[in-house]
Amino acid sequence: RRVSEEVARIEGEILLCKHDYEDNRCGEAENVVPRMRGLCAEWERCKNRNASEVAKRTRLTAETVAEVVNSFLEPISVKAMLGVFGLALCVTVLSNLTLEIVRRKILDSAARKREDDSALAARLLLNQRPPTE
Repeated sequence: RRVSEEVARIEGEILLCKHDYEDNRCGEAENVVPRMRGLCAEWERCKNRNASEVAKRTRLTAETVAEVVNSFLEPISVKAMLGVFGLALCVTVLSNLTLEIVRRKILDSAARKREDDSALAARLLLNQRPPTE
């Protein structure tokens, strides 16, 4: 079913390429605008594709990837997978907690510094006398 859907999708693309190729008169080599030559070549390549071959190649690639993933996961037990997942979860949670603590310390330090600077500025302003005339 998926292969037939893929074939139908690719056939639609091929029809669109064929339509663009013909609408832009790419078949008439002497009348093709120089800037259109690249697009014409692309449309020609697209319209000459074989939808069944492309779909089969796509399916073969997907099956190969699935086999590789399967062969990697098959020998690993459920316990081991859960252990790795748990370890990854712990590392994530602990790193987030650590970074949150560091962030709070930095923000508290910055707030205290601002308060100290404000207090110092207020003391300096109070100690200043207005200029005498």
